[in-house]
Amino acid sequence: MKENLIARSLFTLAICIVIGSWLISSSISRGNEKIADYISDSNWGISNQILDLQEELIAANSISSTQKQLLNSDELGEYLGIRDFQVKLLLPDSNNDSPMPYVKIGKEYYFPKSGIDKWLTDLDAFIISNDQ
Repeated sequence: MKENLIARSLFTLAICIVIGSWLISSSISRGNEKIADYISDSNWGISNQILDLQEELIAANSISSTQKQLLNSDELGEYLGIRDFQVKLLLPDSNNDSPMPYVKIGKEYYFPKSGIDKWLTDLDAFIISNDQ
């Protein structure tokens, strides 16, 4: 009777080990799939973060280039590569005369990029003096 009890318990233990091993291996394989899905879906991987940043930069550049058609005086200086005092010499004077195309909204002057580009290509020579 005692030998029979030991044999049953060893057999039950062996079956439990086999079933436990099978459960653990199947959950590990499912867990690896879940981890792989998590990494690819949630930007956890470094390569995914880099790709996302590249996409954001491309989107930001396309938005800024398509939407930003008017430049304020600071942006005009950067666009033309000139200093602030030189930009002020190009701004319209009291008679609203300006050598370049502009749009006035309120008290601010804005310069269309396409108009500036055309003005630069049509420009032969233009001299600005401080004694205007």
